[in-house]
Amino acid sequence: ELLVFDKRELTHQFDAQGPCAALLKGASCVVNHAEYIWAPFGNLCYSLRERLVHVYCNTYVTPAKTQAVPAHADDRDVFVLQLCGRKSWRVWKDAPIMFPYSHEQVGKAGLDIPDSILESKPCIECVLEAGDVLYMPRGFVHEAFCEEDYSSWHATLAVATHDWSWSKVVTGATSAILDGATGARWKEAVPLSLGCPGGTDRSIDGKSIDETLEEVLATLKESLKAEALSSHFHNRIASHNRMQETARREYGSAMASFRENTGNGQTSDAWPFLRPLEVHSRSQLRAPSKEERQEALDALHYSVMISKGKGKGKGLPRLDGVVVRDEILGAVKEVMSELRRPEVTSCVLEDLCQSAARNTDCPCFDSLAALCLARAGLTAGMIYHAAADLPARAAEPL
Repeated sequence: ELLVFDKRELTHQFDAQGPCAALLKGASCVVNHAEYIWAPFGNLCYSLRERLVHVYCNTYVTPAKTQAVPAHADDRDVFVLQLCGRKSWRVWKDAPIMFPYSHEQVGKAGLDIPDSILESKPCIECVLEAGDVLYMPRGFVHEAFCEEDYSSWHATLAVATHDWSWSKVVTGATSAILDGATGARWKEAVPLSLGCPGGTDRSIDGKSIDETLEEVLATLKESLKAEALSSHFHNRIASHNRMQETARREYGSAMASFRENTGNGQTSDAWPFLRPLEVHSRSQLRAPSKEERQEALDALHYSVMISKGKGKGKGLPRLDGVVVRDEILGAVKEVMSELRRPEVTSCVLEDLCQSAARNTDCPCFDSLAALCLARAGLTAGMIYHAAADLPARAAEPL
């Protein structure tokens, strides 16, 4: 699941344009359950099961001088892994709600953070660099943001401790014991009179409510042991892990099918940002000729019309240009001007990025912004791969 946050609020304005367009405008992109789609995340989550039983991974890409979400507390324990760039963190000492459930997360779920928390001095103020790890216990208020001169990609490895609290595990084991009783005795509904005024004075088969409740407690006292809790918890975790593995296989199969169809030319009506395009720091790029530019615009127009004909294109914008935020506009103009110089046949993306940084006062234009510009430009037909663009070394695609 891809979520986009602009000015610390969830937005759908980039649904038709894709994540690169969002990042160029200063929005942040969040991928929930990233372990489904990238093998290293999936393998890491699986490897942690021995100690943490079930782990899932969310990832956050945040441009320079922005913040994805406001301060909040989570209903789970997480390990923050800084993957690229840097990110500043603040953590406050006193949890406003101890061990919150999902509906008790302050800063979201409609609950405000007490002023006393935010007015106090954070107990942690740090900048995570690539390779750093920060443990965030459930319930502690925190916020993360990027300064002007760096962007960030980090992952959170989440342990859903709200889902296996003592109360939930005991309740689940209790239900399993009572529901499995001979003759389905305890699956029968309680007397409806129990919900009426004076209902506790009524009897059930000649027994008072309290006497019947004593039978329930006696059953639990005999059967509710550590083994029962362990069995219930194990079954619940096994179910979560099976669903995780199934989702990962299904996504992998769907992506393999998509790539095969794309390679066979069967997705001419697909939205252009879905085309597989590899972009990395050593990509050789060039400006298109007039003929190529017009051909790209015609193909894009056809794609939009086909999508609208299928009911998919409502609100789909024309992608014949790339919209960027003011903080990087000067650098983007510098890059495009350099590519369009008559004597320039091709440029390496990394060199373009460094040149733009030297010649403009745009500290927010970093490698993330350059990669997004290249990817969005390739999609829109504003930029082309040079014919000699062969990776000189192994590089991670965007």
